[in-house]
Amino acid sequence: MPKIFSESDREIIRNKLLEEGIKALETKRYRNISLDDITSSVGIAKGTFYHFFPSKERFFYEVMHHIKKRNRTELSALAQKGP
Repeated sequence: MPKIFSESDREIIRNKLLEEGIKALETKRYRNISLDDITSSVGIAKGTFYHFFPSKERFFYEVMHHIKKRNRTELSALAQKGP
């Protein structure tokens, strides 16, 4: 029977997946990254991954969006500090 995740569990797992995607892109090319590596790092089965993202392509689209949001937040914080 598949494990049912609470909303907070889903958010935690989704964020862990995104962070692992970022780490993977820091060391490997997109084509060399396997979902098995990412899912095992997070502690979920590969099949469970598809409950969070419909495909590897969509996952890395979300990873890039996550990086963009993080960069904007950091730049905004720096701008608030001033010169």
